[in-house]
Amino acid sequence: MADEPISALDVSIQAQVLSLMMALREQQALTYLFISHDLSKVQAISDRVAVLYFGHLVELGPTAAIFENPLHPYTQELLAAIPSIGKPLIAQQRQTITVGTSWVEVTPGHFVRQ
Repeated sequence: MADEPISALDVSIQAQVLSLMMALREQQALTYLFISHDLSKVQAISDRVAVLYFGHLVELGPTAAIFENPLHPYTQELLAAIPSIGKPLIAQQRQTITVGTSWVEVTPGHFVRQ
């Protein structure tokens, strides 16, 4: 388990740690539980993503599915918060987010709580 393993590190060191983790994963056939608020780093290292909101799992699926088609409002907010060159910084009004009780499989392996 790696709980926020790079959050307090300089960006260049973050890249080195992620590269090392990915190399070790391939060489040693490792599996990581990688916990982070920075979804750009999650995207770089993960095959599958689980999004938690106040301790509740709200979206789960393959990394590509989550990043290409985020369906839960909290996942959408997290992805919108990733800084990007050329992307204007716009203050977004936070929406009220509720956590439903049922799961919907929107595509194979991509689940959203509603």
